[in-house]
Amino acid sequence: MHPLVHQQIKRLYELPSTLREIALAATRPDCTDFEYRKFTHRFVTVNDDGIRAALSAVFFAVLDPTRIPPAAELETLSQTTKACIGRALIVLHGLFMSATEEELPGEIVELCTLVIEWVEFIHKFHDHLLADDMLRSIINVKSDLSRSQLLVSFLRFGRLVESKWMKDNLTDHSDERTNELWTTPTFLSLLISAWSQGVRATPDADIDFVLNCILLSPQSIDSPTQLDILIGAAGGTVDSLVRLIKAHIEFIWDNFPLIRTHTPSLVIALSHPLLLLVRANTVMMQRDPLRRNIGDELLAHGFMSHVLRILSTVMDLQRDSDSQSQSASVPIQTLCTVVDVTNIIISTGPRALRLALRLNALPLILETARFLPDELLLGSLTRFLGSQVPVGLLYRSTLPLISASLDAIEKSSLQKTLNDPASPLAPIYATLKEWASHQEEILVKSRHWQRLLEQAAACDHPPCNRIGQRENFKRCSGCYLRRYCSKICQKSDWRDGNHRLTCAASKVEYTNLHNMFSRAQLAFFRITLHIFYRDNLPEFHCLGSFSRVETVKTLSRAGADPRPVMLTIVNYREGLPKINQIIIKPTTELSDALRDELLRDIPTLDDWIDRARRSNGRMVLHIMIVPVGIYKYTLVVPLRMTMSFLEDAALRAARAVGPLTKEADFMKLVKTFGGSSPPRGTLGVIHQ
Repeated sequence: MHPLVHQQIKRLYELPSTLREIALAATRPDCTDFEYRKFTHRFVTVNDDGIRAALSAVFFAVLDPTRIPPAAELETLSQTTKACIGRALIVLHGLFMSATEEELPGEIVELCTLVIEWVEFIHKFHDHLLADDMLRSIINVKSDLSRSQLLVSFLRFGRLVESKWMKDNLTDHSDERTNELWTTPTFLSLLISAWSQGVRATPDADIDFVLNCILLSPQSIDSPTQLDILIGAAGGTVDSLVRLIKAHIEFIWDNFPLIRTHTPSLVIALSHPLLLLVRANTVMMQRDPLRRNIGDELLAHGFMSHVLRILSTVMDLQRDSDSQSQSASVPIQTLCTVVDVTNIIISTGPRALRLALRLNALPLILETARFLPDELLLGSLTRFLGSQVPVGLLYRSTLPLISASLDAIEKSSLQKTLNDPASPLAPIYATLKEWASHQEEILVKSRHWQRLLEQAAACDHPPCNRIGQRENFKRCSGCYLRRYCSKICQKSDWRDGNHRLTCAASKVEYTNLHNMFSRAQLAFFRITLHIFYRDNLPEFHCLGSFSRVETVKTLSRAGADPRPVMLTIVNYREGLPKINQIIIKPTTELSDALRDELLRDIPTLDDWIDRARRSNGRMVLHIMIVPVGIYKYTLVVPLRMTMSFLEDAALRAARAVGPLTKEADFMKLVKTFGGSSPPRGTLGVIHQ
């Protein structure tokens, strides 16, 4: 006997003796039809509400889950078991026929736990039950228990229970649902089956049924356990969950004229499935920040067009209410959800951003800025405008689309909202325009710079580092990454250097790099970094000079190499960096965490450091971190120089100026460094 049933039956002992005997007889599995009919007659005719409530404990016994037979016994059911199943079917029919909350028993929420178990059994083994004459006669008479109507009736009943529960428990009118009944694996499995049945039913679409599924689906996913239950009910994979929600959205579009007449239902039907995706993604991110399963699946299933159509539809609803002078407004939560789902999709990489920009996503999403200030919406738009869109500024395929979208915004009425100094988005929008304009200039000049890069090359034998025409250099036939100005340099690097040991690893590095990015895109990365370096050349060399001074003192006292290898890290993940955001560190002072991270991203890092050390100051390691969606890719783009003049001049200037105590000291350092210049034509500089 189920513990809940045992607890309820205790109430029967408080009844008068006559009623107690009748009720207790009806609770036994071997109860006869006469005894059960006798109980139902007394239950229907009793006028005392207290006695009726106590008698309802019998229904707990009838729906005792322990009376559900195992699957192995369905072919050989005993008469007692058949009678138990038949009475359970009749009780379920009575519950499903309830039209209002008042018709439900007072203990319906507790009883619902048992109802869910029986509905799952009937739904799963419906064909087996129809094979029995007695049970088939009951199911055929009770149309709400048929295969096509069972889940429909159950979900309608569930909505009544939910409404009653909320009235009884949410006296403070809170929107937070705490009823855990609808988050059990059994219920979610039934709900997903019903939802799938509803959205794929053609041509007889039951809109109310689908809305019931939406309203009963979990409104919060707070733990990996809840997420696993939901995904398991949907089919066991993120793909199956996304497919279901896509089918739901397509169902809404197919029945749009009918749902359009009731705005609240339309908004719920469109926004709640997206909210489910957002919360599921949040839990997955907490579990493993490096996995983007939901974003990848949404992109693969073409969700971007659906999301933007939902946004346009909701905005149209707002315009209609404005034109009709109605007080209804767009739920801010819906707008936040649309922007959040867009962020999830775009976070998968440049391909998703390119698709979104082609669908005019930037102006459409920024239209929601008219509804600011709202803290949630501002957070969503800030992530979109400040983190997701700037990622595309480094890519040749998305940069023109971003610029075109910004131009369209500047020619529309939306520019007044975004350029308004009082708007919280104004600084972010202004920064994006500035970055886009800067990158557009680089893109225009990139053909000229690319030709220069393709014509020039530096010898990869560190002590040589000669810069000349690329056509005069030969590649290593093993890795295809290293170039040499002569066979002597190649043999020396192979024999005396470490290239014999690192050639295979260099080949893997070259292959991975060119599998990830095209040749033109890699050139654009190098050009972007090179122009940033040229615009801030004194700062690049002077910023690390003081660190070099202290490191040189330490290494000299230890009797080690007095010229430390410096790493210059330029991070483009948050947009175009400023000169004070670059990180310059000697390799001897890297923290364990930073070194481990760099080694994960650059397996050949130690080889690069060794080559820079053997170059005697003619190679400076510039590490460029580029965004790939919300991921990153780390490139080593070393600065090659025919002589170590720039590094040595910065070190001499740092020693002359002394410790930096104020900003004027740094300006003095830059001025001192600028006063030193090599003879004309003797210093060649290239990023390769």
